[in-house]
Amino acid sequence: MASNSKVLIIGATGCIGKFIVEASVKSGHQTFALVREETFSKVHTQEYFKSHDVEVLIRFLPSEFGMDVDRVHAVDPAQSLIEAKSQIRRVIEEENIPYTFICSYYFARTSIQNLFQPELEAPPRDRVHILGDGTSK
Repeated sequence: MASNSKVLIIGATGCIGKFIVEASVKSGHQTFALVREETFSKVHTQEYFKSHDVEVLIRFLPSEFGMDVDRVHAVDPAQSLIEAKSQIRRVIEEENIPYTFICSYYFARTSIQNLFQPELEAPPRDRVHILGDGTSK
């Protein structure tokens, strides 16, 4: 089942990523895996990728779990953090360090796990606080 398509999988060594790599390979796609060097240390992962001609791309991936710091406007104390992260981006670019910025945004990383109730460590089981009047889709 040959295919001319190319698939880049970001987070290919993660819990879900490894299954996406496998599905891509089985579907006949030329598959590329963007990984951090420290997460690519598992021997069985390296062997699987090599035996299935998955091309591994090792890149520096700064933590951007929250927002694209070059596109957000905020007030302190958040603005100070955003400015620091933005300065790190500029240094990376100036030094010509190969990089990939991936912004997973605040909602997916932080809020969904406790349904916007920061005092909880897991999704509520008995009662959920609905923001707004509860009629929004």
